[in-house]
Amino acid sequence: MLQDIFKQPWLKGPWFETLLLTLVSVLLYNIGIAFLLFLIPLQVIFIRRGDSFFVAAMVICFSLILFYKLITLAVNSAFAVAGPFILIEFFSITLLFGGLVLLNLVKLPAVSSVLKLLAAAAATWILSIPLILFLRANENFITAIRELFTNIALFLDTNVSASESINLSYNQPGIDAESLLMITREFFLRSYLFDYFILLLFSWRSGTILGLKSLKAKSNTTALKSFRMPDVYIWPLILGLAGVLVNNFRSLGFLGFLFWNTALIMLFLFGLTGFGIIRFLFEKFRLARPLRFLF
Repeated sequence: MLQDIFKQPWLKGPWFETLLLTLVSVLLYNIGIAFLLFLIPLQVIFIRRGDSFFVAAMVICFSLILFYKLITLAVNSAFAVAGPFILIEFFSITLLFGGLVLLNLVKLPAVSSVLKLLAAAAATWILSIPLILFLRANENFITAIRELFTNIALFLDTNVSASESINLSYNQPGIDAESLLMITREFFLRSYLFDYFILLLFSWRSGTILGLKSLKAKSNTTALKSFRMPDVYIWPLILGLAGVLVNNFRSLGFLGFLFWNTALIMLFLFGLTGFGIIRFLFEKFRLARPLRFLF
């Protein structure tokens, strides 16, 4: 009986596969650190089933995640407090989906995937400015964040004070919640575009490779050993590093955060070029496979 069920034609159809992978994506999103992988099944859908199923999967995925969040908030009666955080969450999901759309559906032969990724990061910076300004003026958000960091500071202070490895005779001052908040804010704003870039790149490439392997098709992605950054990209790297240097002496506001993220992204890309060259040399001179695996 069970075998007959699994032999049904609809179980092998494109819509069943799309729905199944979409549910996997929703599940990954709601399982702790696994949310970093939730875009990969959607990219697999694009590779295996094409544009229409890919767009449908994103709409279904977004709707299911939103429905689950709204139900959770309704049960806990937390709409007032969680409102700004839900806005941040679904703004981020929208930007990630938009990045995948740009990579997959905007087909311009003269535009490389790297340039599309950089364009997605640039669009994220532009669109995030109004959101950041809104959150800075939102009393519910500010109050909730201050309360959160006060509790974190209290937790850390309590555990540090209780540690036997700390000599309490020095009367060390407690952890300041405001300082912890400022450090976290600076760290986040200096790297959030870089984080977005890495997550989008990883999800797009991983999903593409998995999708092609499932079809037993040859990968059309650039191998690491063949990856080279065009020389023209050295100028954004120089500009980013110069901006970081200036920002250390005089605050440039939002522009300073853009310089930090630009420098991190460019350093990462040129770092990939370096690893690619090393791997090419390893293979050329037939060095040990474990060493080649490291690069």
